[in-house]
Amino acid sequence: MTWYLKKGDIQKKRDTTRLDAVRADENIFYCEKCNRCWQIDWENTRTTYNRERNIILYAHYNDFPKYKRERKECNMCENKKYHNKTGEKK
Repeated sequence: MTWYLKKGDIQKKRDTTRLDAVRADENIFYCEKCNRCWQIDWENTRTTYNRERNIILYAHYNDFPKYKRERKECNMCENKKYHNKTGEKK
């Protein structure tokens, strides 16, 4: 039996790797206040328990490259703005 890879099979593998990198560029942001990259953790946010309660989970990365990342304040730093019970910004 002869095993071989077609040229198209190799090309498909490369395209999915490229697509994964593009998604990371679009979905991972950099927070200047805490010096970390972050993204919404869609895998865990989509569970039935979290969907019923409108819970959004985030993943934070301490050692992720921040070069050319869109700057956005993460949920932890944004929540630190709200300290009093009325919800007014400090």
